[in-house]
Amino acid sequence: MIPAIISVTGAETDYRLAPAVKTYTVFIDKATPVIAFPAAEINATYGETVPLNQLTVTWYEGTVTYSSANEKKAVVDAATGVVTTKGAGDVTIKGIAPETSNFYRAEVNYTLHIAKASPVFAFEKNGLTVALGAAVPENKLNVGLYDGEVQYVSSDETVATVDAQGVVTTLAIGEVTITATGAETENCNEAKKADYTLTVTDPSGISGIAADAASTGKAYDLQGRKVNVQTARKGVYVVGGKKMVVK
Repeated sequence: MIPAIISVTGAETDYRLAPAVKTYTVFIDKATPVIAFPAAEINATYGETVPLNQLTVTWYEGTVTYSSANEKKAVVDAATGVVTTKGAGDVTIKGIAPETSNFYRAEVNYTLHIAKASPVFAFEKNGLTVALGAAVPENKLNVGLYDGEVQYVSSDETVATVDAQGVVTTLAIGEVTITATGAETENCNEAKKADYTLTVTDPSGISGIAADAASTGKAYDLQGRKVNVQTARKGVYVVGGKKMVVK
């Protein structure tokens, strides 16, 4: 408390030659700041803009500040109160009026509910065409805010395989779908999958000749090994001295 001395002086009268003086002390206590958040709870989504919930200051002489109770979930600009999400979950955002010469310290807070993001995967291209044995060009995958491990799968591993990084290796002529998926994580819901079509063509440029019952001549693969064209897998063969593609 801050003491203040108050003097009271009486007027001169016929009975007193000088005015009387009396004093007393008044103790002035510090005030309690009046601050409040407009909303007690705010809903947001991981990775998206958080609605501003700025302090309303009714009675205070200083500068208010902001802080986060868990910066793994959200950080807040100490001066403006602007919040940036760092993870899904609930976090307390504090508004603080520091103590001054005339005001006590005060603190208020609100709860920020941060929902998981819902990523949508997308390949740069819907389809690729490549010759058998040639390197398959990279088809970049946009994962947005997804923070987990992407899983790649080939619809037909006899035609092409795909590794954990999305690198594709061709094995035979044909068509295959490459799909990317993402499981639910701490901060993200299961991602909406993406896929593209990979067409593997004959490197010789000859295609469209199908084996049928009339193909009775001796058949060999490109390594010179004898094969049965009726049961042969997809690929390029030599039948009767001519190239033939089995699709």
